[in-house]
Amino acid sequence: MWIAWESQRRSRELASYFGCSLHEITVTGALRYPASIFRTVALLLKHRPRVVFVQNPSMVLASLVVFWSLCSKSLSVVDRHTTFLLNRTSGITPWLIAFRAMHRFTLRYADVTIVTNAHLAQLVREAGGNPVVLPDKLPTLAAAKDVPSLIGRGLKNVLLISSFADDEPISEVVDAMSLIRHPREVHLFISGRVKISFSRLVATAPTNVTFTNYLSEADYVSLVQTVDVVVALTTSDHTMLCGCYEAVAAGKPLVTSDKEVLREYFTAALFADNSAAGIAAAIDAALGELEQRGCLMRELREELVPAWLVQAARLDRLVESMSTR
Repeated sequence: MWIAWESQRRSRELASYFGCSLHEITVTGALRYPASIFRTVALLLKHRPRVVFVQNPSMVLASLVVFWSLCSKSLSVVDRHTTFLLNRTSGITPWLIAFRAMHRFTLRYADVTIVTNAHLAQLVREAGGNPVVLPDKLPTLAAAKDVPSLIGRGLKNVLLISSFADDEPISEVVDAMSLIRHPREVHLFISGRVKISFSRLVATAPTNVTFTNYLSEADYVSLVQTVDVVVALTTSDHTMLCGCYEAVAAGKPLVTSDKEVLREYFTAALFADNSAAGIAAAIDAALGELEQRGCLMRELREELVPAWLVQAARLDRLVESMSTR
């Protein structure tokens, strides 16, 4: 069984690969946590699964399932995103105290913790846990049926894949569109549901920038498949980005942040320092070598697919062996 408290492509892809029944519990509002906990416990009591994969975040969900596994015969496998507070240097709040307690508990007592890179695996080992490195599975993207109506004819089109998270240099990307060589010939699309805190940025953005807001899965995939360049950025260290995997899957030239884990994995990308000038320079370079960069990304895709299958099969054997014992 795979349980998640939010809908993410990674959970869907991994649940399918490992043959799990996927349960996405997406409750909103003030009663989100009590309702989600109740539904999760009901699922576990009803099915009593031999192996429970769980998405973290939510930390509450991960803690609940790890506690369940300690009290039952289930094996707990936590797919842990970058929930390590790596960039949190100070501050003591009740929320932070509780988070750190659950953080240590899940790392120590989960039977297996899945992480996306070697640095995070080492953090799990130091906490007494059992890590396995498994990056995202490259998604299977449907071919674009139609050119999205957003796309400007005769222009070079760039897509910033965003969720408007705190670690995304979105304003710097907007500023970069005034610094590229031929701003009148390039249009930037920024995906994702726009948060209220970005209202001023939306209102003052230059005319060659469009905020798409929420898009359906089909429209989003069509946009990824149709643009000339994909941009996915983060200011956080040791963070893998879903947008980078999607760019590789689509065979699109990629501009991403100059971070060690991204350089090591997405070797065919162009890397920027997250400043407006650095982002503009990387986009210009990608637009100037579209055919070559696209070819390199497709070659990278052919390398990553079999490598991922080897890693996934190793995890599958480990989980099967542990659950049998």
